[in-house]
Amino acid sequence: MPLLRLLVWNCSGRLHDKLLDLIGLAPDVAVLAECACPEVLLRRIRPAELGARDLLWDGTHPSRGLAVATFGAWGARLSSLHRARSATTLPVYLSGPTDLPLVAVWARPPKPDVGHRTGPEPLRDALSRLLPALGAPAILAGDFNRTLAGKAGLRAHLACAGFVSAYHHVRGVLPGEEAEATFHRLRRYPSRHHLDQVLVDKAIAAGIRAVEIRTGARWSAWSDHAPVVVELETSTQQQVTPPSALASSEVSTVRSSIPRDRSRSAVRGCSRG
Repeated sequence: MPLLRLLVWNCSGRLHDKLLDLIGLAPDVAVLAECACPEVLLRRIRPAELGARDLLWDGTHPSRGLAVATFGAWGARLSSLHRARSATTLPVYLSGPTDLPLVAVWARPPKPDVGHRTGPEPLRDALSRLLPALGAPAILAGDFNRTLAGKAGLRAHLACAGFVSAYHHVRGVLPGEEAEATFHRLRRYPSRHHLDQVLVDKAIAAGIRAVEIRTGARWSAWSDHAPVVVELETSTQQQVTPPSALASSEVSTVRSSIPRDRSRSAVRGCSRG
């Protein structure tokens, strides 16, 4: 059965400087928080250097947004359920060896960004809106920040919806008992947290083969978040029928094989970077 290698990383900006290390992790799909929009990114690198088949992005600032990149046989297209400038979620349909819905996540404080009347859509509201209509089995992946802390709240809500944490499934530990952190605050108030996660529908949880958390001096120099890689065995029989209409062209998209088709951005002035 096909193996999906899914990377989650809050890269803390300047992805163009970290590209070789990202590619070295050999992801099939990468969920990247705090990533620049394609217009900005592709002014610093050539599309061939990124090597992505598809790159979808949305955000409220050209240098800090949420992206999904696919590589090799895997492709992605945006769900019509996406709400432009939601800033916390990017729902896509993966295609290739199998079809799967994926919601990329970057949980953000519920307060307005500078220059915007409304802040990021609260993550729980976004997932409550997306999951009933997105299709199953689905994957949730990204930087959840502290929204999954504890056993109640959003974690309990997602557990009731049938989602299983890949890390906790493989390691055999309960939430709050993680021995490995994905976030290390090294400055003013040092702390360690398990913030970056991949949750899969329990119907496909048996296919989780491995969870890797990359640590060390090199990764901590790039970001205070560690990359998390999950290997998931998928079935070629799995078919998900997405809504026929794709999302608004406000969201930035690019195929690296067609450099001139750079993007239509959800951010006014993104190209000014």
